[in-house]
Amino acid sequence: MILLKIFYFLKGYVIIDIIDGEGARLINLAAENGIHIWNVTANSAYVSKSDKDRLLHLAKRYAIAVEAKKEISFYDRYLKNCGWFLIFGLLFTTVFFVLASGYVWRIEINGCEDDIAVQVKEVLEEQGLRVGVHKFTLPDGNTLKDSVIYNIDGVNWAWVYLDGTLARVEVSTGVPAPEIDNDNTPCNISAACDGIITYLSVKNGRAVLNKGDKVSAGDIIISGAMPGGTLFPPYSIRAEGEVFAETIHTDSCIVPLYKTYTNDTGNSYTIYSLRLFSIEIPLGSRSRIPFNEYRIQENVTPFGICKYKYIETESYTEQIPSELAETEARDRMYERIMKKLAHGSQKIEERLISEAVTTDKIKVTLTMTFRENIGVKTPVELWQTEELKNDETN
Repeated sequence: MILLKIFYFLKGYVIIDIIDGEGARLINLAAENGIHIWNVTANSAYVSKSDKDRLLHLAKRYAIAVEAKKEISFYDRYLKNCGWFLIFGLLFTTVFFVLASGYVWRIEINGCEDDIAVQVKEVLEEQGLRVGVHKFTLPDGNTLKDSVIYNIDGVNWAWVYLDGTLARVEVSTGVPAPEIDNDNTPCNISAACDGIITYLSVKNGRAVLNKGDKVSAGDIIISGAMPGGTLFPPYSIRAEGEVFAETIHTDSCIVPLYKTYTNDTGNSYTIYSLRLFSIEIPLGSRSRIPFNEYRIQENVTPFGICKYKYIETESYTEQIPSELAETEARDRMYERIMKKLAHGSQKIEERLISEAVTTDKIKVTLTMTFRENIGVKTPVELWQTEELKNDETN
């Protein structure tokens, strides 16, 4: 019943005055003729606009004095006066969301530590990737990738994915081996890094080096280029085997003999601005910020008022023992070295050396020796088979 009333309310209805007080008789006549009326009293009733004429004709036919007192239309009552406003609002909302979808409103950085994520954000901001920028004004993906890889130590791969208004930055700080996935592709087994071969097992292919040989990164250890015979020319196969070597990895860094801490003083300065997508009008001057040291809290929206809160900070330093500085530096360098190693590498030896650079800084060098599987698959090059052909000719 409630749903039916809502339906007739939206459709429009008429209030009928029953002058003779014959509401009960009118109900019966309406029911017999398929006319729905409601809110019936002795002196009034409601009927839909579409049934009004039928009900008035029926009342006249049976001499029931009625009068159409008030006609109520949902459109006339609620939409007529504000129709243009609603149309404009819907149009504005549609245009707003269409335009807003072309901008970046959130940046997410995955796959790296917080300190590297901060560096990645700074580098990308220099390239133009920041909150509120139009996606079509951004450099291409390779430019963004190269800017991250070449400017941040320890990052070997990065890519920016645009998912709607989200810019998702995926970062890799490991060193993936350039393996060949296709089992049918001819390949060599080459050295992933420098070292001295301690174990060599050839399952398929031709050994170019032997146990005890020194090897440099990129050198071919097991070749997939095979010499031909009297009846067939040189050919290429997929080399298979295991190569372990004694490798040395070194890392160094300069560390201070003090730590710097930052605290909020409790003072702040707030600036507002009006933003319309990429257009922003400051409502205050940033040159009036009364602090020398501060951090910023941003509340940025694609459209409307943006808030920038400058929170004053103060820094102070504390001296730390050289042993603690060495230990912390060693832990950071150890983590960087381990990310470069192949899975299953075994540590043989570790040496840590420190030397003074200034009165408050030291240089720490970590040297680690491993037994490491250095074999990675690389494509067989054309020059390898050509070289074998020339050898046979000579």
